[in-house]
Amino acid sequence: MVSNKTVVFDSIPKHEPVDSLKVVTQQFDLDRQLAHGEAILKVEMLSLDPYMRSRMRDPSIETYVPPFTLGEPIDNGGVVTVLKSNNAHFKVDRKYYAGFTLPFSEYALVTEASNAFYTDITDADLPIETLIGACGLPGKTAYHSYKQLVRGKAGEKIFISAASGAIGQMLCQLCKMDGLKVLAAVGSDEKVDYCEKTLGVDRAFNYKKSDTRKELAAFGCDIFYDNVGGKMLEDVLDQINVYGRVICCGQIATYNSGAEAYGIKNTFQIVAKRLSFQGFITFELIPQKPFHESKYNTIEEEFMATIPSMIKEGKLDVKNHVYNGIEATSQAFLDLLRGDKHGKTVIQL
Repeated sequence: MVSNKTVVFDSIPKHEPVDSLKVVTQQFDLDRQLAHGEAILKVEMLSLDPYMRSRMRDPSIETYVPPFTLGEPIDNGGVVTVLKSNNAHFKVDRKYYAGFTLPFSEYALVTEASNAFYTDITDADLPIETLIGACGLPGKTAYHSYKQLVRGKAGEKIFISAASGAIGQMLCQLCKMDGLKVLAAVGSDEKVDYCEKTLGVDRAFNYKKSDTRKELAAFGCDIFYDNVGGKMLEDVLDQINVYGRVICCGQIATYNSGAEAYGIKNTFQIVAKRLSFQGFITFELIPQKPFHESKYNTIEEEFMATIPSMIKEGKLDVKNHVYNGIEATSQAFLDLLRGDKHGKTVIQL
């Protein structure tokens, strides 16, 4: 038996999840006899993503993703090493990327029901935090939504909120590669510097210091890629061009607001300006065929054939923020929701 530190969902938060996650120590039997289809995994790294805040809710509230269960481990994606296996999908000593369902614990027992969520990455020549981030869910979210929904054209002006985050940083670079003009909103001067000097956007601004409406009025806006929601979305609706496009990826500004979430007052602009408004779930985009001319059958095949190699060749910049130890999970999640760090947030075990 070994000790197994695990992050459990301890309480439903009304606002920030300050006390909602709790680390407990349980016993885990590494020598257990495995049933058919079972495998024992050593967790190497865990992924934190903003959408997890929506899982910290009363189970009576229905939405696209199931809630966490009180008293049970939270789960998401990550990277594992197989210690023991009675499952043909899991090979001992191989590393796997888990897209979902990986419990936040030091060790995990999985069954055949999890096979579809785990991909062998042992031979991937990239840091595991990059495989989780730019080559994982955030990267796929940026790539698939850009190619299938934004469909930007050279010269168009796009405004991207949370532009230095795990999704925003890739989106900025994809837009610039296709000749779009990019205006980036971020929450610190350091992030402004990163967006302009490293990501190559045309202009970045600190929304805590600058007036978003004035920035939009000066720059122009054909497309808004929304990671934030709230007051910033309201500002955009007044400033975006007629026939503009709004792609809604997330609304991190409202996740902790509860009943006091900002009420947007100018939604009639959607009618007056004949705007298109599109939300999406990444996993519904992954199996789609490309809208653009492509030699690949699906947009996912194109992503896997191009993005990892572009990162290796230095054509895409990737920024990650690594926290050490499973005990850091709660603070890391708060930092993510507050925008205190930038890039992809992961926990190294």
